[in-house]
Amino acid sequence: MTAIELHLNGKRQCSVGCADGTVDVHVFCGGARSRHKNPSAGYTGFLVGGLDSVRDEQLEWIAGELAAGDEVLLRILKAPRSDPPRKRTPGAGQRAAKELMVRRLAKELGWSIRTK
Repeated sequence: MTAIELHLNGKRQCSVGCADGTVDVHVFCGGARSRHKNPSAGYTGFLVGGLDSVRDEQLEWIAGELAAGDEVLLRILKAPRSDPPRKRTPGAGQRAAKELMVRRLAKELGWSIRTK
């Protein structure tokens, strides 16, 4: 299988791959985080995740913040296996996962949910 090995500042963080799905490595930066307790001028971070198509699960290996001067290295390799994901959550196609997401977002936004 094709795998992606991620290094941060010279230190190996994880090796990720999914024979029956996809793997995504996101590096991003955004504007001010004013909705948080400690507003900042901006946010830079990374997320390594994916989708197991057979199990219909979202996968997450690692996520974190980055600072000026950090170096992220991705190495593409062939490997018989990868590190297991740190987290597996039901895919969006499942009702329970959708309900959980709505309840989490409602709580985050200070909304209440009324059911019939």
